[in-house]
Amino acid sequence: MISIGTGLLAFIALVDFQKDKLKNLIKPQYLIYLFTYLLFLISFFFTQNFSVLKQLLFLQLSFIIIPFFFSQHQTSKKHIDFILKAFVIVTSLVCLGTLITFFNNYEFNKQLIINAKAIPAITGVVHYQFAYLIVVAIICSYVLTQTKEELKPLWIALFVFLIATIHILAYRTGVFCFYILVCYHIIKLLITVKNKSQVLGFGVLFILVFSLCCLFIKPLNLKIESTKSDISRIINHENYNDHSIAQRYAATLNNLKIIKKNFWLGVAPADLGDEMKKQYEIEAYLLMPENRVFVHNQYLFYLTSFGIFSFSIWAFLWFKNLFQSIKDDQFLTYLLITTSTVFLIDDFFQLQIGFTSFLLFYYLLHQRESVDVL
Repeated sequence: MISIGTGLLAFIALVDFQKDKLKNLIKPQYLIYLFTYLLFLISFFFTQNFSVLKQLLFLQLSFIIIPFFFSQHQTSKKHIDFILKAFVIVTSLVCLGTLITFFNNYEFNKQLIINAKAIPAITGVVHYQFAYLIVVAIICSYVLTQTKEELKPLWIALFVFLIATIHILAYRTGVFCFYILVCYHIIKLLITVKNKSQVLGFGVLFILVFSLCCLFIKPLNLKIESTKSDISRIINHENYNDHSIAQRYAATLNNLKIIKKNFWLGVAPADLGDEMKKQYEIEAYLLMPENRVFVHNQYLFYLTSFGIFSFSIWAFLWFKNLFQSIKDDQFLTYLLITTSTVFLIDDFFQLQIGFTSFLLFYYLLHQRESVDVL
């Protein structure tokens, strides 16, 4: 469905192609994603695994198609808000269905959390992708609460419901990203709001709510204990098997060794899987083969795949967009901070749903801000 949707965007853009708008593609908000795809193309000249590269090039086509579409079309604020509303409602319904399933099998799901497993969404979406989409829905609902319309109470209610959902389902990725956003919001208020007592009150309320969540939401409490157990295993050099964070730590260590050997030019993204397997043969950290996970960090993935020079350009473009959005005080900042945070936790852009969903909401929010400016 994602491939079909992306293909449809490409068709629409080509049908209504306007040559004079091609210059938009050299703007930073478009250039970075074209550059990302270019790096995959360049890896064709030094990869050893052409079949995997062909799959990657097909899956990563969104990096060209979605920027091309939005560079050609300016979507109205009304249509953008309609898409945001539809997304918030659909995500809330999926969350509701997942919560019902969760409580219908509470003891089983509680055991999953104790064993450091995540609760699956009813749609079958990977848990950290689902957690990311929930946080994006929280951002979209927050954007909608800032509008003046009769349905504003609904968006406030769904905003609260979505926040409650990531805590009840104990999605570590979602909770972590959410509180990073809260910290950013508090810092922004400290800088922009003259009445510091209001900010202090908001900060105290935030600490109180978080403490109550940890104490009274049992699944979240269990996830925190599971996280502590994983970190303890890393510190004490205990068995990493069947412990998510510990396994990712082992993957990071092996990935850093690959970076050290291929610092300048990288190993090509299509070859990284084989390189990780070879490195695990050298240092397995007592992990069973089924627990030898791939690198779960987008920054490290790009650094390992493309080398320090290309990665530095990519990182410059990425954080340039982030800091520019912070400077302009845009809602887009919340999405960029969320995605930058997820990059620390997973190779988020290696699944099609990851970068496609990000690009779609990135350009929707960007164009919405542009309409406001105009």
